[in-house]
Amino acid sequence: CDSRHSYDARLRTADSLLRVNNPDSALQVLSVMDSAGLRSASDRAYHALLLTQAQYRSYADISSDSTINVALDYYKRHDGEQEKLTRSYIYKGAVTEVLGNPESAMTYYKQACSTAAPDDHFNLGYAKMRIGCLYRDYLVMDSADILNLKQALHHFEQVPDSVYILTCLSTIGGSYVARDKRDSATLYLEQADRLARALHQTAWE
Repeated sequence: CDSRHSYDARLRTADSLLRVNNPDSALQVLSVMDSAGLRSASDRAYHALLLTQAQYRSYADISSDSTINVALDYYKRHDGEQEKLTRSYIYKGAVTEVLGNPESAMTYYKQACSTAAPDDHFNLGYAKMRIGCLYRDYLVMDSADILNLKQALHHFEQVPDSVYILTCLSTIGGSYVARDKRDSATLYLEQADRLARALHQTAWE
């Protein structure tokens, strides 16, 4: 969070929940808040960003981009909010993708990559992961999907974030399977299997 602002404590709580992969709890916090009653435009923009992020990552129904537009419009006009602007572009892309326009979604994800600080590894990883999946699912069948997914993997390894590392390993492996590149597929899928087993064991300890 930007230290220049004293954000509503509930927003800080919701953001913390999202950062530890608990979007359902974040959505519970955000859904009961009256955005119109928040004291400042910065709080309303932050709420719009977090609400969209929580809805998307908890697979809630999203039928409009009006909420994320509140955040994106605000952060595009205010300096010093680079991380939140990056996230706004990511979730504008996510909502656009949900609404059935993958080409426009790709534009927003790439804008997020251009906006992000070089050491903002989580957001860079997430944007690259979504770009890779768009290439895989909608646009082309060349090396672009694997290239972007490998870049995402690198960023998530810097955080590190085991959940998204596992997602990238599995998706890269699947992309190699689709191309009948068995050696490469085996390399990534075996890494994914080892990590999945380690995460499962940790969860039960």
